[in-house]
Amino acid sequence: MSWLLCSCGNHIKDMSLPQAGKAHIITDDDLDGNTDYVRNTIDINVLKRHMYVCGKCGRLLVETRPGSKTYIRFVPETDRLEV
Repeated sequence: MSWLLCSCGNHIKDMSLPQAGKAHIITDDDLDGNTDYVRNTIDINVLKRHMYVCGKCGRLLVETRPGSKTYIRFVPETDRLEV
């Protein structure tokens, strides 16, 4: 298990188990040119990006590239947080 540090100072757990506030995406750009790879393998983990929601401030952290461990942060427009 590792931790991500949000801009608000909150530590976000990164566990391999399913957890609230964590999701995965595969962008069209990542998928384009890799369709044969996806068809021929069960493991699509190399294409997915991790996303996390900070439980304290609601920021969305999205991995810049699959497996990069660097994140872009998005700030919610409202104070309402439902994680």
